[in-house]
Amino acid sequence: MEQMDRHRNLMHMCINTGDFPLQTKSEIAEQIQKSAALPLDEIWISGETEYPCLAILVNGANSCLTYFEKEGVIWLSYGTRQRPVLFIAGGVEWEAPADSVISTEDAIACMKTFFETREKPTCIEWQLL
Repeated sequence: MEQMDRHRNLMHMCINTGDFPLQTKSEIAEQIQKSAALPLDEIWISGETEYPCLAILVNGANSCLTYFEKEGVIWLSYGTRQRPVLFIAGGVEWEAPADSVISTEDAIACMKTFFETREKPTCIEWQLL
């Protein structure tokens, strides 16, 4: 399956340390795990066009996702955490509301779905902004 991914799914990942072309879900999952080990990181994943795009904010085991479906249509992850979590968004510290925070493990599952479909992942709940 990874071999098929390599041929049809070139994705672009932008993180605090630069932009990278990635060809497999495994490469992206590995980078998300590396980013989660940093104090705070921001990850943007897209295909060959600007939309759709998946933004993943990570802080250890916690993540917050934003799915940009098309211009003006933006979805935020819906989570059940008990308290807000600090992230970096646009280079600025941002405290995400508890109801938008999910596990980094769930964020990786969402990335895999996005990688395959280029659509809003259905493995979590979303709230329209």
